Amino acid sequence: MMNAADVMALFLLYAGLSDGQKWIPLVDTVCKEISADCKPDVDCNDPRLIHYAAALAHLRYRTLCMAQGERAHTYAGTATAEIDTAPQRMALELVETYRKAAAGLLTDRQFAFANIPELES
Repeated sequence: MMNAADVMALFLLYAGLSDGQKWIPLVDTVCKEISADCKPDVDCNDPRLIHYAAALAHLRYRTLCMAQGERAHTYAGTATAEIDTAPQRMALELVETYRKAAAGLLTDRQFAFANIPELES
């Protein structure tokens, strides 16, 4: 199992947070997902996987922040707020970068048809 404390430390760094108590379930879920995706002979505490897990937790954190910021409360009620998507895009780029770095450690779950013979009638 992946060391959640290491993932949490990096997640807090990426997210710019000082207290991670509120985000323990998010980090634990990501750690379980990535541990389950590791190849059988891989050490789940490989630094590439730790960084990938922290980046994925950060992306989910940013997604939650964006969802909560969709409406701004005003004196007259609520109005649609303008959302800055730059942090979300940066988080996604971070995930993609670390996913590529850890690709050899993870089970490939992509499926592609290589050759489909035509059926004769």
